Amino acid sequence: MPNSTHIDKVIVVKRETVKVPLTATLVKGLDFKHWPVSPMQWNGHRLVTEPTPPHVKDWTIRDTVTRGLGVRVTPNAKSYFVQRKRKGSTSDRWVLTDQRSLQDARVQAANWYARMADGGNPTKDIKDIAQAEAAIKAAKSYTFALAFADYIKDGEARVAALTLRPASLKDRKVVVRWMADSDLWSTPLALVDTPIIKTTFEPLFAAAERARRAKRLKDEDEPKKRSGLASDLAAVHKVLTYCKACWNWSKGTKVAVNPFAAWAKNTKLPKVGRRQTVLATESKDGTAWLQGLVALRDDENPIIAMLADYVLIATLWGGRRTELAEIRWVDVNYGDIWACFAPETTKGDKAHYVPLTPWATEILKERHEKNRAQRWPVKRGDRVFPYPTTKTGKIEDYRPIIRKLKEQTGLWIRLHDLRRTLATSVFGFAGDLGTVSFALGHTSDKEVTADYVHRQAALAALRVLYHGREKHLRQLIGLDAAPASAAFTDFQKSMIQTIQNLLKQAGFDKLPPTDLAELLQAQ
Repeated sequence: MPNSTHIDKVIVVKRETVKVPLTATLVKGLDFKHWPVSPMQWNGHRLVTEPTPPHVKDWTIRDTVTRGLGVRVTPNAKSYFVQRKRKGSTSDRWVLTDQRSLQDARVQAANWYARMADGGNPTKDIKDIAQAEAAIKAAKSYTFALAFADYIKDGEARVAALTLRPASLKDRKVVVRWMADSDLWSTPLALVDTPIIKTTFEPLFAAAERARRAKRLKDEDEPKKRSGLASDLAAVHKVLTYCKACWNWSKGTKVAVNPFAAWAKNTKLPKVGRRQTVLATESKDGTAWLQGLVALRDDENPIIAMLADYVLIATLWGGRRTELAEIRWVDVNYGDIWACFAPETTKGDKAHYVPLTPWATEILKERHEKNRAQRWPVKRGDRVFPYPTTKTGKIEDYRPIIRKLKEQTGLWIRLHDLRRTLATSVFGFAGDLGTVSFALGHTSDKEVTADYVHRQAALAALRVLYHGREKHLRQLIGLDAAPASAAFTDFQKSMIQTIQNLLKQAGFDKLPPTDLAELLQAQ
């Protein structure tokens, strides 16, 4: 007889679902080792149970009060669930996340059952809610200070990519120093609204305006070192501008409308008064100022002598401080008779050309020899005006010259005043704003020059004006003798030529002088 193997089969009989009105006491008394008999037997107080078969891993009972609610019992735990049948024999069952009490489970089961009836997925809702709560938590921790820190990092990346001027990045960092203790800095970006802007900036503007009015009553031309926003109206405007820009740039959670712009639009902010000072070269003090500047070119202190050349070139060219401080020998072209401020140094990020004239050429060549004598670098890529005592090697402060000249003449003249002087003395009378824009390197919708030929033609026209003014200045300060018998000076002739060109452009060059005079009187 072959060996036979006896196999014990477990016969599982389908049990009826146990349904009972759940109570907290009943649920608490459920024990995995003893499951309710089926069909259910109820003695009025508790379920009749029997030992749970060994093969059973878990069992359930259902609630007759809340639709779909049930309790699953395992050897180690009990948990509430909600179940709803689909079409056919399939059903969806989800473990409730609210397990604190039967009452809480009933509420969640009712909500989830309704959601399941609409074809939804309650667990997805839970994830969405969790993500939303996490986003809210993150938004609350992402303060405006953190947003501005990211704005600075963006600026650093743009400077490295040559799409942002280093001066702009420096301004962003200064904003942090000024605003670090403000309420705005500790406010979450998502909560930055018009009231917090008002609370932050209204006192700053008020204090700066009071300081400006007080300063107007004092006879102080020389600017003091900035000690904070409370005394500098221009700085408050700048901080507001950078904060608004940061808000626009940030991709963090925020209100729908820019609160900085909204507040500024509905608030009358004090305007920054534009300085209108020019160097009155024809006046006694103005002439003395120029004479003192020229004399300082031979100062025994090589730094002072270099700064004097720097300021004198600014007088002749009208360049901005950074443009002049960063000009290199490679930017000076004696052959084509021009000098160029490189795009990375100009405000409009475009190359700005100025004509070379005899005196400016002489100053530059002498400066080259003085730099060599001082053993300062004079290679093509080196600065024309080096400042060996600073870390950067460029001029950070030219005011030692300005202070010396103020002591001599009483005039406090800054580089931008000299820029304004150039525009006024050379172009102000003719009123040719297009030429002024080209000469000063202003950006505009109208491009005065687009290629080499146009640039050379424009520079040739400007050279006549610059040369005439240069000769006039030299005669004023006594470097050259004024012509004795000329009916007009070279400077006056250049101005007449400019006027004639403007009349020709306006179509008035064919008019007889008498008709032109009558036309002007009629205007």
